[in-house]
Amino acid sequence: MPDLRFRRATVWILFCGAVLPALFYAFAQNNGGDAFTRAAITAKWLENPTWQLDAFGAYLPLHFWLMAGMTLITGDAITAGRLLSLILGVASVFVFWWLAHEVYDSVAANVSTLVFSLYSLHIAYCNASAAESPYLLFLLTGLACFFTYKRTSYLGWLASSGISLTLAAAIRYEAWVIIFAVGLVLIGSPSKLFRPEFWGIRRSLQLAVFGATAGAWPVLFMLFAWRKYRDPLYFVTMQKTWVAEIGSFAHHSLFYILAFFPGVLVLTLSPLALGAALYGLWLSRDEPSYRKVYLFIVLGFGAIQLYQLASGGTWPAARFTITLGTLLAVTSGFGIEQFSTRLSQRAAKGVYVALFLTLMFNLGGIIILSRGHSRFADKFRSISPFLQFPRRIEGVRKYLQPRLKPSESVVIDNYNCESNIVAAAIGLPLFSGQRAFLAAARIHSYTCESTTPLSAAIIRQDAEDLRLYTEKLRPKYVIYSDSGTLKSYLPLSASCGPEEFVHGMKFRCVFQDDIYSVYEVSYP
Repeated sequence: MPDLRFRRATVWILFCGAVLPALFYAFAQNNGGDAFTRAAITAKWLENPTWQLDAFGAYLPLHFWLMAGMTLITGDAITAGRLLSLILGVASVFVFWWLAHEVYDSVAANVSTLVFSLYSLHIAYCNASAAESPYLLFLLTGLACFFTYKRTSYLGWLASSGISLTLAAAIRYEAWVIIFAVGLVLIGSPSKLFRPEFWGIRRSLQLAVFGATAGAWPVLFMLFAWRKYRDPLYFVTMQKTWVAEIGSFAHHSLFYILAFFPGVLVLTLSPLALGAALYGLWLSRDEPSYRKVYLFIVLGFGAIQLYQLASGGTWPAARFTITLGTLLAVTSGFGIEQFSTRLSQRAAKGVYVALFLTLMFNLGGIIILSRGHSRFADKFRSISPFLQFPRRIEGVRKYLQPRLKPSESVVIDNYNCESNIVAAAIGLPLFSGQRAFLAAARIHSYTCESTTPLSAAIIRQDAEDLRLYTEKLRPKYVIYSDSGTLKSYLPLSASCGPEEFVHGMKFRCVFQDDIYSVYEVSYP
């Protein structure tokens, strides 16, 4: 096939990869992980900016700083976060092609970019005020610069790689693992470390350049933690404590936890693309050294992430597969290309057509299933490009949003630390002020779990605050969960039944789903 056709294909694939996320922008619901929390923290930080590195708790700060800068332009933190993700997410399509081309070739890069362009999680997080898209852009840029350095031996590319990777490391901790893996690649064989001839000028120089650039943020952050908390890994430990608290929401078996990430990768990349990616990785073991390097990075990252999942360092959530999914998408084109070379020209074309159709049907299937009403719908909503609210919240939104007047206030129970998401779903502003009582919203989400001693105090405080709130503002509606934290003050029945009287107030159930009930409140 003439090279010109590949160039045309590249242009069309990159164009589609850039346009597709924008098409979903108007319809996505921004229910991506901690998207609303990050927007709220950013808006609050802008009221009293401080450059303390721990201003955002266990969260790394760069994404909040980027969102804050965009908020000064747009005037709204949610819009700023979503636009930031869209712009940087679209840019990541082009950098992704660059990385795939450096590791493999033009054909593989085109195919891999097609997979990435139709990767449901990539599209979804291009439209959420979450950290995934900005982080991925810096990560992909860092890897692309690194493999360009491997090809050219120009230290400027290595420095650029380190700078990009350290920026990614200031957004998400996953980049720390990638930096460590790349550092090991530059060091080379451990058996030769103590040989004098091993440490030539070139090797020492490349380690110095990469260490100074890629290590800039991790070292700065650990020095800050050491100076303030006497523990360089204080924030990493804080993250694990957070996970240990909120992870108990999902009481799953070890088999479920270990099977979760592979299952999400099958659904989001498509079975054919994932199979091609694994085949490409397998072939890379016998390929030139730079492809073996990529194999090492992918397998190393995957092994560490799997260990963290099994040991409780992270919990099974679809969005946490996006790094591994993106890294595997890079190898998918190589797998398809190599498989096709063993076939006739006609059969090879059939493979490429089959891949395209599989990707389209896979993405369409996710969208259709996410909009359904089966018990699996919420699973697909978490990986859908629309990032819809879970069915339990969607039902409340459809009922209450058209009925809640601007002058009326509402009480929202704290189930699964999502009272702020429920508030956003029913149309309340990011800071609802006195219009809404959000149970436990004044406390950081990792202390919400009702099994901890601290949360018992939070529940008691919520009850007292709610008593004062209802006496003063007389909210019209209560969004209540039998598994929430307000039960000690509002012991309402688990099912919609006759009118109930609690503390002199009359509660009439007007809506109920499997988690939430909406009560209309009347006062004496």
